[in-house]
Amino acid sequence: MNWPSILLTSILSGIAAVAGIVIKQSFDRGLEERKVRWSRASWVHQKQVEALSRIYRHFDTLRNYLMGATRAGRFENEASPQAYLSKLREEQESTIADYIDVKLVIPKRIAHQCESYLKLLQDVLSKLSISEVSLEVGDPIGFAEKWKEALAVVYTQMPGLMEEIECSARQIIHEES
Repeated sequence: MNWPSILLTSILSGIAAVAGIVIKQSFDRGLEERKVRWSRASWVHQKQVEALSRIYRHFDTLRNYLMGATRAGRFENEASPQAYLSKLREEQESTIADYIDVKLVIPKRIAHQCESYLKLLQDVLSKLSISEVSLEVGDPIGFAEKWKEALAVVYTQMPGLMEEIECSARQIIHEES
């Protein structure tokens, strides 16, 4: 028997086994880290989807109340514009509260779009309030001007912004780039 060669083979086998164990542990650790990142990314994505769905539902309800309040024609037994505006203001409060809750979860671009939508909504409500006051004090021209300005925002600017929010949300929900 050649003891030096047996000893050398045993030492090299031990070194190879230790190296294999170290490499496997490193690989396993990297795999676990990736699993944790994927799990967290999945959780964040799920929260974003829930948040975007909630906010979009609020915006859709706001839009419907705005359309009801500013619609020229009325169906029999349909709510009055003032009733729609009252519901609109309640929904606006709920929307803002929910938006504040989810603002940090949604992407910054969509957050800016949502804030723009809420600012437009506030602008419309201000114009509608001023138009009501103008009518009450006997200024039909002031009423007509503010009403027309509000309608322009409701029927031109807001639908475009709502479409941008929807497209941005779909990209996030469906993970499109």
